Amino acid sequence: MPADKFEDSFDDSFSFPGKGDKDRAHIRSAEAFSVYFMPVSKEEFKEFGPLYSSQPTNMRQEEGLPVPSSREAKLTSAGAPDSALLRILERIEDKLDRLLVGGGLAEDRSKGPAFEIGSCIDLSASGVRFSTRWPLSKGWYVKVIITTPEAPPTTVVALARVVRVDKEEEDSTYDTACNFEAIHEEDRERLIAYIFKRQREIARLRRGDG
Repeated sequence: MPADKFEDSFDDSFSFPGKGDKDRAHIRSAEAFSVYFMPVSKEEFKEFGPLYSSQPTNMRQEEGLPVPSSREAKLTSAGAPDSALLRILERIEDKLDRLLVGGGLAEDRSKGPAFEIGSCIDLSASGVRFSTRWPLSKGWYVKVIITTPEAPPTTVVALARVVRVDKEEEDSTYDTACNFEAIHEEDRERLIAYIFKRQREIARLRRGDG
């Protein structure tokens, strides 16, 4: 989906309290790294939302969080890969995992926290849009893990609400937009800093500065 279509479709869906910071929160960066997510119930959102809003990610005891694989690290260290390439590699990795588990050569990861994986398309401090093979529904709550592809990386864990889902018939994936509903302001500022950094990098490349 073209970036301008996303801007038209989701500008009204993403919201951020506070007039002074609204524009900064809505500044977006086109991305292509992996995003992990896990559906949570409305009750879980109500229980844990205050914690996520009151404590930054690096102060919370987050257990069982997935980390980017070496394959993802190599791709992102060389620059943002094409999202279609990531989806192909994810399918290959899923098939290899099933073969290894079936042959008793690896542990079944489905026994742990049920995190799914998506390919980030667009990131702002107010929300994230990603492509995934896993269908979500508008109004669902999800726990989202974003680890930025930089050195050192920044990891932000937030609770979000699904505001839009479009099925891409071409590859049977779901273009999913989520609004951050419970995120600490320090985490939001980290995302803003990363997005501005990415925009400066893109501007230098367009100017040919290297």
